[in-house]
Amino acid sequence: MTEIHDFQDLTDAVYTLALLPAAFSRKRVQNMFDHAARTTEASGGRPRPYSVVL
Repeated sequence: MTEIHDFQDLTDAVYTLALLPAAFSRKRVQNMFDHAARTTEASGGRPRPYSVVL
């Protein structure tokens, strides 16, 4: 049952990521991801695994 639950979370995340550009502009989505990455890094979380390209 845990595997099914984890798969459902992954599926929900993929659909959410796919729909974000449809609801918001590409620039706004990028800003949202950058803000989330900065917040995670500031709180001691894992750093973003890619370089920032503007």
